[in-house]
Amino acid sequence: MHGGDFENEVRRIARIRWNLPEGDGGAEFVDGQEVDAICRTEDVTQVIMCTIVRKLDKIVDDVDKLVKIRQHLQKKGETVKCWEITKEEPTPDQRKYAKQNSVQILSLVEFQRKFIDVEEYFARRKQYRFGSSTDPLTEAAIVPDDEYVPLVLREPETGDKQSIESLCKLLENGQIVVLTADFGAGKSLTLREVFFNLMRRYAVAEKKLIPLAINLREHWGQDDTAEVLRRHAQKIAYPLPLHLVRIWNAGLGIALIDGFDELAVQPLLSSGRTRKEARFAATKIVREFVSTARGQSGLLLTGRGQYFDSISELRESCGLRNTDLLLEVDPFTEQQACEY
Repeated sequence: MHGGDFENEVRRIARIRWNLPEGDGGAEFVDGQEVDAICRTEDVTQVIMCTIVRKLDKIVDDVDKLVKIRQHLQKKGETVKCWEITKEEPTPDQRKYAKQNSVQILSLVEFQRKFIDVEEYFARRKQYRFGSSTDPLTEAAIVPDDEYVPLVLREPETGDKQSIESLCKLLENGQIVVLTADFGAGKSLTLREVFFNLMRRYAVAEKKLIPLAINLREHWGQDDTAEVLRRHAQKIAYPLPLHLVRIWNAGLGIALIDGFDELAVQPLLSSGRTRKEARFAATKIVREFVSTARGQSGLLLTGRGQYFDSISELRESCGLRNTDLLLEVDPFTEQQACEY
């Protein structure tokens, strides 16, 4: 990540953290000094400098500039807090100099953690079931990390194949993907493997995107993405549900949504709807997620293809476009079945 890209990422996260609209929290000149971002909240003016340079001299220059800007703004009656955001973990001498001058110095990861504790979310999510997957020996909902047997993910229209790795790259680039397969063919375990892969990639990626793995079977009757994310947090015992809503709205998440075929249709039939109309009504929450993801976030949706009468109904009910990718899980080969 180059300097300009890094500064933009810091500004994006700052806007999320302090709930500012796009356009606020940008670079400004204050008393003739250029500052990378100023975020004005109701009570405090947050002044931010950021750098990808590891040298102490750069931190000294930034901190000295921040001190002068703080003094200037305080004379105007503003309450000011100063931040130095670094690409890498700050060194001890950098931390010492910043602390001596009452400047908060954090790495980009630490700065982002102020509004979402990613490690906590990952730990909680790993300890909660993924869709209908169970341990084949014990029937426990939590299965061993190495349970997944690589399967062929094929585009039915072209025959092109995707791997877990290539699928994750597509999701990181904002692609919307639907993965279908028969019952018990490995959809949930495939989604789980995508989650683990994206979780590992998060640790080393320059742009931090957080996979959010949601079991639709637990969200019957919900038609609002924020409501789903709050219940999802409660299900996995993540203590701050609004964090998940915030990162999804800000485009910092990748939605992994398991089980469009597990959304209840029967209650909707009693209102006189046809089965197709009932399926369309039941999948409203899917369309909501697809709509909010469009142009902003990657999204993976799984389910049985037979839930719908046709591909065209699947696309219509899920709010898909022709540019969205459809994949099918190929059945086990004899070798894969033996390995499993």
